[in-house]
Amino acid sequence: MSEIYLIKYGDGSFRPATEEDVEAMRRFKVGTAVRCEVKEVRNWAFLKKTMVLFREAYNFFCEHNLSTQTYLGQPVVPNKDRFRKDLTILAGHYKPTFDIRGKVRLQASSLSYANCSQEKAEQIYQDVITAALKNVYRANLSEQELRDHVENVLRFA
Repeated sequence: MSEIYLIKYGDGSFRPATEEDVEAMRRFKVGTAVRCEVKEVRNWAFLKKTMVLFREAYNFFCEHNLSTQTYLGQPVVPNKDRFRKDLTILAGHYKPTFDIRGKVRLQASSLSYANCSQEKAEQIYQDVITAALKNVYRANLSEQELRDHVENVLRFA
């Protein structure tokens, strides 16, 4: 499991922030103890918008680009986290590293509060839109249509 976002309410309780978070929490039985690390989000509205952008691009990618590949007899399937990182790298926001074999690998930049400023996060967001239009939507959508779609999803979330 990756991250779950929670919102604190007046009665002191924390509740899932999005439908994805509700779904992720359903796997825990009532009374289950969980360990979590708490970090305050810098700009929740912006983070939601960014998550919607990645999710909608991923969904479009899955609907239009699935191929049947296997690796060592196992099916190869898309992964949301890998997709987010790849799209961030395609947007030009990464740090080059190397692996144990000496091959260069690109590490996607983080949008977290601890790792970048709000201005940098907004630049990454803009560059991810450009990368998504070029590499995922491939002329099926204009920049304004993508921005409007993200805003519409946010209004109904």
